[in-house]
Amino acid sequence: MMTDFFDPPDTRCPRCRGEFSWGNSLVRPVNLIVGRLLSRMSPRLMMVALRCGMCRYRFHHLYVVPRTVVGYHGYHREFASRLVASRVSLEEWRMSQHDYDWLGHGIYFWEYAPGRAWQWAREHFGDEGAVVATEIRLGRCLDLGDTAFTTLLQESYRGTVELYQRQGWELPKNSGRDEDLKLRKLDRLIIDRLTRATDHEGGVHYQTVRCPFEEGGPAYAGAKIKTQSHIQITVRDRSCFAGRIYPVDPEGG
Repeated sequence: MMTDFFDPPDTRCPRCRGEFSWGNSLVRPVNLIVGRLLSRMSPRLMMVALRCGMCRYRFHHLYVVPRTVVGYHGYHREFASRLVASRVSLEEWRMSQHDYDWLGHGIYFWEYAPGRAWQWAREHFGDEGAVVATEIRLGRCLDLGDTAFTTLLQESYRGTVELYQRQGWELPKNSGRDEDLKLRKLDRLIIDRLTRATDHEGGVHYQTVRCPFEEGGPAYAGAKIKTQSHIQITVRDRSCFAGRIYPVDPEGG
């Protein structure tokens, strides 16, 4: 399975502010096919010629080619070996069902962080822990490292608070034994409500969610750098897996 990695750009007409679709573009279907191929070889930015379907205004848009990253996942050795050997399908790779996971529903990865993945695997599975790696096409990503997306998160929070107040429900809180508050029940609720709303209301289907996190104690006295800081990704759409799954050696090989 593969996602469409030449998706319509997230933009509006600069003249009338009308919403854009490829059907209103100067780009023809044959050019889209070529564009998908070129996106694998070209720079990550492309200037695309567009035409508004409402006012017919022609303009250019700086199109950002969706990123491909390497994700690391800690798991039990037995299941990890079955993934690597393709003895279980991607459909059998279960998505998180915990109400405290940090980024909502999905399969979790550390972006370019095999060391952190091994820490987690050993904490949870001891000597039976293992780590696998795979390429992930972020596709339509709710990237919480960008303020454009954290604004959406704030809107989701306000709507959730209003709903819970009307229903007389108690809003969950982030909690934990230290300042990292690792039980992220509130964050999970807000992110899940946002992604479900966009899925059901015909908006953007977010295939992945991505966020940088500070975690752990200070790296040294007075440091603002934490010992376990990382970027976490959750994959909501299994078609974002770009290739095979590899075992990761604990020494980094």
